[in-house]
Amino acid sequence: MILSSDVAHDVNLKPSQVGVALSSIGFDTYVGDVMIAPVSTGAITLAPGATSPLSLVGRLVPQTSADGLAAVSAVFNNFIHGKNSDVVVHGASAGPSDVRLRVSGVVFFC
Repeated sequence: MILSSDVAHDVNLKPSQVGVALSSIGFDTYVGDVMIAPVSTGAITLAPGATSPLSLVGRLVPQTSADGLAAVSAVFNNFIHGKNSDVVVHGASAGPSDVRLRVSGVVFFC
């Protein structure tokens, strides 16, 4: 199954004073301790002092454990009933290759 979502979420962090242009950015999406989907976007400019909307595309990870199946089931049930699901994303990748992504906190070093 392919996932596609437009994400525009305000995070209660101090906005960066530095902008960065990336050829791509990727995240691993978790529900609790279960990684349900890697998601990514193409080229994006993260503007300084601003919220940057992201159009993310990904693919569900096949789940075989009871916890994994319950997590994916809960997300779909919430979607069908028009409810939000709490998910956590961890930074997984950023491009171009000369940009390093520090996974804890999504910190960029140029």
